Parts: sequence; C-alpha cells; structure tokens
Amino acid sequence: MRGEYFYSLQAMAALAAQQARLQAIEDFVSLDEPARQQVLAVTVATRSAIQSARFVTGIRDRLQRYITQDYPTQLTLAAHLAKPKPKPGEAPKPTPPPVHYTPATRLRPQCNLPYIATPAELDQWLGALRTAAQAELDKGNRISL
Repeated sequence: MRGEYFYSLQAMAALAAQQARLQAIEDFVSLDEPARQQVLAVTVATRSAIQSARFVTGIRDRLQRYITQDYPTQLTLAAHLAKPKPKPGEAPKPTPPPVHYTPATRLRPQCNLPYIATPAELDQWLGALRTAAQAELDKGNRISL
C-alpha cells in the first residue's frame, strides 16, 4: 500500500505540472471561466481516477493516458474555444484548419543507435529528433510537451 501512495503522490505532482503548463498557454488564459472549467474537466476526472486507483499499474496507466491523449485534446479544445466568435451582422471570417497537437512521446526519430554513449551520438540522435519534430510542424501540427 505504501508503494501505491508514493506513486499516487508522484502522479498527482506530474498532473499538477501538466495543468500548470496548460493554464499558462495564451489560448487558455484568454478563455472565460466556464470555458476554462470545460477544458480542465479532463484534469479533474484524471485526478479523481488517480486518487481512487488501488494499484500502481492503474495509476501509471491513467497518468500515461492523460499525458499522451487527454492533454493534447485539452490543448486542442483550448485553441478551439479561444477562436473569436463572429459578431451578429459581421461576415464570418474563413476558419483556419483545426489545431492538432502531437505528443512529444509520439515523435519517432529515425536513428539506428541502440543507445547514446558519446556526445557525437547525442548530436546524431538530437538531429534525428529535430527532423521528426520539424516534419510534424511542417504538417501544421503543434507538439505537446
């Protein structure tokens, strides 16, 4: 039981860090309170699920799902809700394509190294990571951290 409690505290700290990042983005700051609560609803549900989880695996899985799926969805929702609404009688502006967030953990650098042991190998891996990240940006996506 001690392990679950300790891991739960770590998961809650990680969740709080992600929430702080979310609350700091310009799209979120520009929202009114009901829209902010709508965006944060997933964080609240995740926090509740972590608190009620009985096993480390449940805590780990729920946190991982939040980081890889729910957090990018929250970023997308905040960007969508932050779009200015047309005023009555005003011609609607062309809508830009929806913003899509790709989690940094889903970037797949094309690098054949089995591990990194030297500064040169680190540079090689970082170059491959940069290329993978640039490919996502070239698609018009953003990368969530």
